[in-house]
Amino acid sequence: MKKRMELAELMVELLEFINAPGQFHIARELKLYYPLEELQKLLKKCRTENEKEDLKNSVFVNILLRPAGDMTRFIRGFKNIVGSEQQEDFLEEQQEIAAEVIGILPSPQEMSTQAIRDRVRTREDLSGALERSMDKYLLRTRKTETRNRPILLAEKATGFLESIDVNILSRLGDSELQRLRRQLDLLEKAADEIRRSLP
Repeated sequence: MKKRMELAELMVELLEFINAPGQFHIARELKLYYPLEELQKLLKKCRTENEKEDLKNSVFVNILLRPAGDMTRFIRGFKNIVGSEQQEDFLEEQQEIAAEVIGILPSPQEMSTQAIRDRVRTREDLSGALERSMDKYLLRTRKTETRNRPILLAEKATGFLESIDVNILSRLGDSELQRLRRQLDLLEKAADEIRRSLP
């Protein structure tokens, strides 16, 4: 029940953001339920209220301008950026585009689904800018993840090794001890090889 209430609040916020307060038929006609459901999940990854507001505004603008394709899948792209070290720059760039979009919104009296289609979604320059922004920061996020992968794997391996209870070693049989020694030799060899590869 709480989840549905939060979703309804997001819908109200979106409608207010696009100068269409209370015009729930617009939300229905634009099929906003599932993209807002994805946004709801993303908001949990934000650390501050400012981050939440910036993310909401960015998603709202993307929903508003994205005339074709699977909007839910597009919004899921945000989850790779939100929480990454690229988040702040991404949301800042998105806010700049959002400011332009807000400037072209019809007044509340003129707002309708047709007005969105005719006056907002025809702005390919703005929808293209949002898409390029998303692509650029997704690529940067992937590069960062790839670059950090060796560190994460080394940390994970260290964690596994540190979790071995050395008190149990005295209870292992000869064949088990031999297997453990063989694995430790392989680990040591792999660690030496990585060390030699470091610049």
